[in-house]
Amino acid sequence: MAGFTGKNQALQVPSPPNLPLAAIDASDRLYLDQLNNVMRLYFTQMSNAVSSIAGNEGGQYLSFSFGSFYDTTTQTAAATSTAYPVKFNTTESTNSILVASDGSSNPTRLTVSKSGIYNFVFSLQAYNSGGSAGDMWIWIRVNGDDIPYSMGRVTVPAGQYLIQSWNFFPALAADDYVQLMWATSDTNVKLQAITAPAFAPASPSATLTGNFISYTPANPSA
Repeated sequence: MAGFTGKNQALQVPSPPNLPLAAIDASDRLYLDQLNNVMRLYFTQMSNAVSSIAGNEGGQYLSFSFGSFYDTTTQTAAATSTAYPVKFNTTESTNSILVASDGSSNPTRLTVSKSGIYNFVFSLQAYNSGGSAGDMWIWIRVNGDDIPYSMGRVTVPAGQYLIQSWNFFPALAADDYVQLMWATSDTNVKLQAITAPAFAPASPSATLTGNFISYTPANPSA
């Protein structure tokens, strides 16, 4: 079988083995010849399959979970210092990562179908329509629980736009869901969608992409 010769080494493509001829009488020769032919065909197919993914372009034959989502509406906070999940009303592309509605029928839950380590990258477009600066807090939840030390705080100047983005790597089980959360010190601070000007496309208020990175090791922090 294929294997690794050491750290940072390329995947080694196995060669089909030379199956030996058995020293037997003629009555069993036909059976063993047929068996060897089947085994030789199998090993050749295995070698061809590994060869197809071992080269520089081998990734085109692999399939991983991914998803790309955005929201076309302006999202506002009804109250200050209150947690709200970010909505994503549009799916651009997906493979095993889906947006599900929360208890309020809002599309906020990014749900995975396979366990593993995932990379989620978000971008929020904040706008402050008020006369003074306001703060925004951003963090993540998994299955409704806040993830410790996942929060970031940014200040949006009065009358200004601000795009904030970073990524995170949660370890998820099958059917777990992730929510991107936000809160603000001023209800004039909002997640702003922008209609298309004459010279450019429209802008979503929030975008998020996710993709599978790795299976979950026994000790993810090791």
